Amino acid sequence: MQVRYNPSYVRLYDSSVRFSGSAGVAFSDAAGVSASANSVLARTQVSDNATYGVHFISPATLSIHGSTLGDNGDWAVYGVGYDMLRFMGNDPTGARDPNTFFNSDGSVAHLGIVAAAEYVNNSGTWTNDVPIVIAGDAGIWNNRTIDVEAGTVFNNLQLRSSSPSRRRRRNSRTGTTSTGPRRCARVPV
Repeated sequence: MQVRYNPSYVRLYDSSVRFSGSAGVAFSDAAGVSASANSVLARTQVSDNATYGVHFISPATLSIHGSTLGDNGDWAVYGVGYDMLRFMGNDPTGARDPNTFFNSDGSVAHLGIVAAAEYVNNSGTWTNDVPIVIAGDAGIWNNRTIDVEAGTVFNNLQLRSSSPSRRRRRNSRTGTTSTGPRRCARVPV
């Protein structure tokens, strides 16, 4: 199912999206990203699709919560913007409503949310439902707060501040200083 919307919004509740020849649900929002989740995928099973469970084709403001995702041919959720991670496992009001990720064969292949490179423009909470795979650099605008739940697993994570005056860091081992991005630990998914 491919959903393109502008300016109307899509709300999919208590549904089953299965056996698609491509992605289960592909979202394309011509209106772009907004500060609130205008579209919702809630209490829905997304499984047994040929490629992604949920594919963000262009920036979309979508809350996926209380849903079950797994047994898809590729990633459970692919292409979500970093700014939208606050709506994964949280309802549009920010209340916690975890998703369930599974593969019936017990494997963990493709059980993750692949986030695309962009800046975080809004504060929020990133949940620990499933590994978050970072597909590039993530930038966080000044005066934004990202709360990361304990136990959240990241892969290929780099964070940088957009602040014009970056704090200089001194490497105690080499004696050099740096103002560039700080690399965080890489955690296998």
